[in-house]
Amino acid sequence: RTGVLICCLLLWLKKFDDPDEAMDFYGEQRTHNGKGVTIPSQKRFIRYFHKTITEGTPPPHTTSLLQKITVNGVSTFEDTHFALQIESNGSVIKYLKKGDKGLVYVLGKDSVTLDLGVVPVSGNTKVTLFKPGKKKELLVHFWFHCHYMTEPSFKMIKHEIDKAVSDRQHKVFPENFSIEVNFEPTGIYDDKKEVKQEKVDKKEESEGKSEEKESKSEDVEKKEEDEEEEEEEE
Repeated sequence: RTGVLICCLLLWLKKFDDPDEAMDFYGEQRTHNGKGVTIPSQKRFIRYFHKTITEGTPPPHTTSLLQKITVNGVSTFEDTHFALQIESNGSVIKYLKKGDKGLVYVLGKDSVTLDLGVVPVSGNTKVTLFKPGKKKELLVHFWFHCHYMTEPSFKMIKHEIDKAVSDRQHKVFPENFSIEVNFEPTGIYDDKKEVKQEKVDKKEESEGKSEEKESKSEDVEKKEEDEEEEEEEE
């Protein structure tokens, strides 16, 4: 966490324009082997911070609808009925294992999809996958922030997944191991855009009516003045 804050500070002070360069610099200065920030989820949040200071704060919304998690590269696993736990803003909101209602396994040639139906999450969200079995034995986990989930899905390859990144010899996780997270479209941003445009249209319409009313009032006043002038001449 210290490394995350230092890298973010370097970006904030504009010492670096690229988050990866900031992380490389920190690793070189802080350690002998150049390994500073090594956890993929921490790197992800440093990139979130960089995106915020360069592109602005993302449109705020409270909820993302988590729908499916697909694990690719599972042919080396004997059993792919992984259990999972979802935490949102520090609270566990869902724990599902084989046999539980609300979790459907869809097996592919070299993948397994955990269909969750719809699970609302918000803010900082952590997903943990556990190995099949009665014990909660950790397989992998990863973090993301809902404010940056503007697309219907995002994919993480092996070196972007916590714990899997450490398996450099591919003894547990094959080289093509990856995870894809799918969200149900909410239309949050489109709705906001439409509402904003509707307000603009109403404002322009109101201003147009006001101008039209003022124009009519000026015409009436001019007509009355002309009639008064004609009466004086008579």
